[in-house]
Amino acid sequence: MGSAEAGRQYSPPLRDADNADGACVEIGAALAEAGCDLLLFSSRARYVEAAAFRGFAGAGAGGRVVVRPPQHATVEFQAPEGSTVEVQVEHDASGEWELPYYRSLMTCDGVVIVGGGQASRIAGLFALLHQVPVLPVAAFGGGAAQVRTNLTTIRNDITDDDLKLLGRPWKPGLGADLATSLLGQVSRRRERQVAEDRARERGRWANRIALVVTAIAVIATWLSFPLAGTVPANSPLGLLLLVVAPMLAAVAGALLRSSRRGDGQWAWPALSGLAAGFLTVFLYLVGELVSVPDLFERLNTQRLLLFLAPLAFISGLTFDQVLERVLKGNTRVPSAGAGLPPV
Repeated sequence: MGSAEAGRQYSPPLRDADNADGACVEIGAALAEAGCDLLLFSSRARYVEAAAFRGFAGAGAGGRVVVRPPQHATVEFQAPEGSTVEVQVEHDASGEWELPYYRSLMTCDGVVIVGGGQASRIAGLFALLHQVPVLPVAAFGGGAAQVRTNLTTIRNDITDDDLKLLGRPWKPGLGADLATSLLGQVSRRRERQVAEDRARERGRWANRIALVVTAIAVIATWLSFPLAGTVPANSPLGLLLLVVAPMLAAVAGALLRSSRRGDGQWAWPALSGLAAGFLTVFLYLVGELVSVPDLFERLNTQRLLLFLAPLAFISGLTFDQVLERVLKGNTRVPSAGAGLPPV
């Protein structure tokens, strides 16, 4: 996409406009030889697409050219005699050229911009924001030069060498290097998308595992209630149940909170749940021992679990949030002047 029309005002101004058509012919031929197809919008001579088509169709490599003009527009892309290039015209149902123009960007593997004005600049920025590989040939100025400037901050899948190549003055033979640069971006984008898809799939499996572990922990916690009623109050098994069951409940709460975030992390939430459950039991028992020194001789494990297990579940459910606030220092102890009695 783009244009290098003589007599038209561009911002920034065009440079070396006389060579723009030849550059587009060369880039079109390089893309054909690389096995690409083209998506074009207009056959008017004022736009660079006509020159790109000439290069693409004249390369002798075949391929497909899809043209998407608005409903009322006519296009004339005639391949040279003997060419195997297939021209496929797909009129958009809308009468506005902007709709097929900008909407088609989402279906492209890459965008080539030469010169151009405001529409080309906006299309380039739209492609950048949607991480579509972009090849703005800055040698001819115009909107392409502005898009190339934005590439320095929105890098996506472009390299430093690509940026340097896009800023070079035009010379014959540069078209093949530019096509290679664009295809490199396309390849890196696909590799990144594959890696992201794998990471999402691992996250989904991790969430499934977390939900299974949560269900097991909840079931084990509930089974501990009738089991606690069958053991002596002050036996080692009773004390073990008093510690383990709340820890399982806290793990269930922590994993439930983690699965809602959907980040695929479950090992750390499970460990934090164990810690929350242990601290819940430990702090409660220590507090009770201060006032009831012979607590373990009169301990009723089943009744105490009915209180500690839900408390531990809530501790696991909120442990990450409380810990994060503590680590960030977002905790305050109310002073006596805040309306509370002095300690």
